[in-house]
Amino acid sequence: MKRAILLLAVLVMLLGACDLSDLPFMPEDPNAPCWFQWATRSLPGDAQAVQEALAAAGIVTHEVSASGFGEVCVTSRGTVKGFGVQAETIAVTLDVTDLADRATLGDQLGLVITTIDSVSSLASNTSVRITFQSPDATADCAMDLRKVAQAYREGTQGERLFTQFWTCPLP
Repeated sequence: MKRAILLLAVLVMLLGACDLSDLPFMPEDPNAPCWFQWATRSLPGDAQAVQEALAAAGIVTHEVSASGFGEVCVTSRGTVKGFGVQAETIAVTLDVTDLADRATLGDQLGLVITTIDSVSSLASNTSVRITFQSPDATADCAMDLRKVAQAYREGTQGERLFTQFWTCPLP
């Protein structure tokens, strides 16, 4: 009897140390609850959509990327079930000839911003990081996509648009 209890205790300890969750007879429930964790993800589909929209508008870009900040749903097994974008950043690099020509930079900024704003797949909370790259220097700045697009559509253009929304230093 003592031997049986000892054997049972050893068996319970061994089984308790085993992770049975990966066995085929224990599939993960698709409706299993999860916890949310902050995450950042690359969004190549949105980057491609922006690149295509800019190309269709005749705007030549050096580089376009998109990333999202939001939440992933993680199950008790550590499986990520999805990603919910809460804020998105589109980064666009443009080649320019003169960083001192604020009127031209403002006009280009307005065209780029309104073209990006026309891409319907972007998150409602989207910012844009524009990088103007000249042969001598680079200048970049982030701004709220919807505010700049609205000002441009309402007639703010050229140097006025540039000085109103470009809040970063120029070289």
